[in-house]
Amino acid sequence: MLNRQKARWETSVHRTDGLQDDKIWLLGYQYVESPERRIRARGAGFVSLVTGQGCQLDVNGRPYPRHDDIIGWPGAKDEQVMIATEIANDMTLTIDPRPH
Repeated sequence: MLNRQKARWETSVHRTDGLQDDKIWLLGYQYVESPERRIRARGAGFVSLVTGQGCQLDVNGRPYPRHDDIIGWPGAKDEQVMIATEIANDMTLTIDPRPH
């Protein structure tokens, strides 16, 4: 998503190291989910998946102390999709445990 205030492309992520699975889901329900946006799954991986694609993490703690933004995305949408796909391919997918 383009952050016009900072003039950069960002993807919101949360550091979850050391957290139990239920605490990770609670973070998502509290800070990511909204009436218009329901969490259906989450991906988990190491920072090296991001940095290995030429992006960085901006550790900013907003809206939660474990919040970061992935930054350093190229401007071209096709390049962003390619990098995001490479990152996602090496992540572990976990489906939301709540009944649907």
